[in-house]
Amino acid sequence: MNSCHDLAGTNIDLLLLGLYCVIPLVHLLALSYSDRAAATGGLVMLWPVRSNTITYEKVFEASVFLSAFWVSVIRTVVGTTLQMALVVLISFPLSKDKEGMPFRNVIMGSVVFAYLLNGGLIPWFLVIRKLGMLNTIWALTIPQVLPLWNVIPMMNFLRRVRDMLQARIVDPTLVVKAALQQAVSGATMLTSAGALVLPRTPGKGFGP
Repeated sequence: MNSCHDLAGTNIDLLLLGLYCVIPLVHLLALSYSDRAAATGGLVMLWPVRSNTITYEKVFEASVFLSAFWVSVIRTVVGTTLQMALVVLISFPLSKDKEGMPFRNVIMGSVVFAYLLNGGLIPWFLVIRKLGMLNTIWALTIPQVLPLWNVIPMMNFLRRVRDMLQARIVDPTLVVKAALQQAVSGATMLTSAGALVLPRTPGKGFGP
């Protein structure tokens, strides 16, 4: 009985928390569809008053908005793709031990040093200007293309994935034991990351 009460209490808490997050958004949506006088007069709560779409018509007629929106889309797509690619490319070699990755400790020390000590905004601006990236999409993308705070979690994650994969390879009950052993022994670092480790990360699963 106590567990049922606890579950009901938890559900009520989650419901209230969800409403606390959603109601302000609904209020803003109602304001955007309401008449200007009603919105400025504080008459709008959760439902539009004298509903109209003038606000959205004005926004979409402005070329500046569409241009800014397109820049946001490009930055999100290009930035996310480059970030994931570079984070994986630097994290996978660092997930190996010193024998499997020469100068691993030196590279790892450089990553930690760059993570802890940031040059600041002014050197950042000077480098961007020197490289000729001012007023371009690359000024918003390239400086943040390698988030070092993601490297260490990804490195530890890929190490666990590789250990789990290797544990499956030595399992004598697997039908594909010999094929995987041959692939791992003859694969390069990039091939191992792209063909063996990454497809078995969560989302793909470790099932056959």
